Amino acid sequence: MKIPEKLAILTMPNFVMFPGSDLPLKINEPRHRLMITDVLKQDKILGIAMIRDNWQDGHTAAPSLYSVGTAAAVTSFHHDNNKTIHLFLKGVSKIFLGADVKFNPYRIVEVTPAPNDIEVDEQNSEIRDLRNGLMNMMHQAHLQGVIGPFPVGTLDRLPHTTTPNFISLAVRLLSIAGESQQNMLECDGPINRLRLLIDVFQHDLLYQATLGEGTSGGENGFTH
Repeated sequence: MKIPEKLAILTMPNFVMFPGSDLPLKINEPRHRLMITDVLKQDKILGIAMIRDNWQDGHTAAPSLYSVGTAAAVTSFHHDNNKTIHLFLKGVSKIFLGADVKFNPYRIVEVTPAPNDIEVDEQNSEIRDLRNGLMNMMHQAHLQGVIGPFPVGTLDRLPHTTTPNFISLAVRLLSIAGESQQNMLECDGPINRLRLLIDVFQHDLLYQATLGEGTSGGENGFTH
C-alpha cells in the first residue's frame, strides 16, 4: 500500500499502534471527527503518533510528538446516533514524522514510510519460541496474582492471534508504559519487538510486582 507524503496525525497519550496490528477506535472529539471525515473522503490512511511526556492537556502549543509513528488504514467504519465515528484500523507501516504542514483544525505532517517492517513468518521457530515463552510467563504471573485480572478468555485467545496483534494485546494487558511501547515501535520488525516486550516484562513489571504494585490490563477499544 502506498503511503501519502503527508498524513493527518491522530495524537495519542501513552499509546502506540504497531504495524500489522488491528485497532478499534471511537472518535468523539469534534476536530478529530472532522479529521476522520476528511480522511474517509480521500485515501482512508492516517498517522498515529504518541505525545511526548513533557506535554500536558491544556497547553496552548501543539503537543510535541515522537518522531516515529504508524500509518493506519481505515478498513471499516460507521457512525452512531451520538455522532461518534467507530473505526477499525489496520497498521500498514511504521513512519518517520517530518515537518508539520499545518496545525488547525487538525495536524498534518510530512511522513516517510519505513522499509518493510510488517511481514512476519508465523512459522518461524524463534517467533514461536518467543511467543510461547511470553505466554508461559504471563500464565504463571497471572496464577500468582502478579498480573491481572484480565477479561475472561483473553489469555486463551492470545495464541490464536497474528504476531503483531499478539504484541499489541500483550502490551495492553500488561499496561506497558508509553515510553517502552515507543521503544518497541522503533525496533526493526516484530521479532525484535517481541524480544523487547519480554525484556520489559521480566525486568520492569515483575520487579514492580515484588514491591506490591501488580498490574492489571484490559482489551477494550480506545476512545479519542
